[in-house]
Amino acid sequence: MSPNRLLTAVLWATIMVLILPLYLRIAFVDPVDFYKGGIGAGDFKAYYIAAQLLRAGRSIYDPVLQDEAGLELGFEPDQVYYVYPSVLAHLLLPLSRLSIETAARIWNGLNLLLLVGALALLTKLFHLRQVLGRHYPWLIILFALAAPVFSALRIGQANIWLLFLLAAMVYFYRDGRLGLAGSALALATVIKIFPAALLLWFAWRREFRVLLAFGLTWTAVLGLNAFLLAVGRRDWLLDWQYFTRILPHVAPPRQRDNQALTGFLSRFALSEMGRRLLLAGFSLTIVAVTAVATWRVRLSVHERYTYWLALWLPALLLVGGITWTTTLILLLIPLVILLVVGLEANGRVRPLLLLLAFSYLLINGVRLLGSFGVAFEGSPWLMALPFYGLMGVWGTAVLWGYFNFETNHRE
Repeated sequence: MSPNRLLTAVLWATIMVLILPLYLRIAFVDPVDFYKGGIGAGDFKAYYIAAQLLRAGRSIYDPVLQDEAGLELGFEPDQVYYVYPSVLAHLLLPLSRLSIETAARIWNGLNLLLLVGALALLTKLFHLRQVLGRHYPWLIILFALAAPVFSALRIGQANIWLLFLLAAMVYFYRDGRLGLAGSALALATVIKIFPAALLLWFAWRREFRVLLAFGLTWTAVLGLNAFLLAVGRRDWLLDWQYFTRILPHVAPPRQRDNQALTGFLSRFALSEMGRRLLLAGFSLTIVAVTAVATWRVRLSVHERYTYWLALWLPALLLVGGITWTTTLILLLIPLVILLVVGLEANGRVRPLLLLLAFSYLLINGVRLLGSFGVAFEGSPWLMALPFYGLMGVWGTAVLWGYFNFETNHRE
């Protein structure tokens, strides 16, 4: 066996012997470990409690009721509350009839399947097996070891569903099935609203089938949800309450793990006015640079690689207000796009792959420091390592867009 084949075999063995058992343990063993890193401080607990409150006909958005329900389950209040449209809680009604241990295993099992599904969609869409060849197992290993992926599965984050739906949107859009692309995006915004900003691209490109499918699907899902709530003699105006009263006031209970621009600035001793001015200035700059970079890149590049998404997703995570480390799981899509672009581009752009690799390390920086016993809690600069990684991914997309424009201009 040649050295290359041997290395490939070792990598696949590592995936099967180490990575897969690790993820099976996270999904099916750790969820019941309340006091040693399980779901005790995880997001699934909030989803489960919301579903229980909904089943009992009580307000799913009342933090006092959520804390009381958590205490009944044996959890101390941790400021992790349900702040999503009611659809997610409604979908979890069947699981709310089970013990939280059993429900967590089922939820995490679904999340594990969606992670595999998202990676499979991107692999097929960008022909990653052909592009990477024998190095393809490295992509799986790096994806599995990424802190956002690991943490999202551990705490039962709905961002995994968001990743899968956005990957499905890209897949259908690239395949010409515009209606399904719009529906996938609509389902994603039912979980978290910020992907709706991607509609700006479709409006600019006059992709009216995407816009129509989005509107019809979004209306149908929320309408059906309201109808079923009414039939079940529950508050059918929950989503109206969410969009008018809850969403405008959603704010992180603590900024420690917020990797958006607002979280980065909050770590420094700035006056409220100074922080607001810096936030507004930097946010406008990011939006403006992203818009210009999108316009300068050739349309054929956008169409071939869905390159606009490599620009827009990191920008949305930067200016969106709340971007937990687990939310950075969505960077899988721009990372794959930029990787493929870099490998297929000319030599001048290849060095940007190094910046992309460095960005990956920064995203995992806090976890790496913790594993080496480095104290970082008191340093705003070290706590912001994932933020720097997010900036690196966005900056790589912008820089490649600049080089693409320069090359095209000379031609």
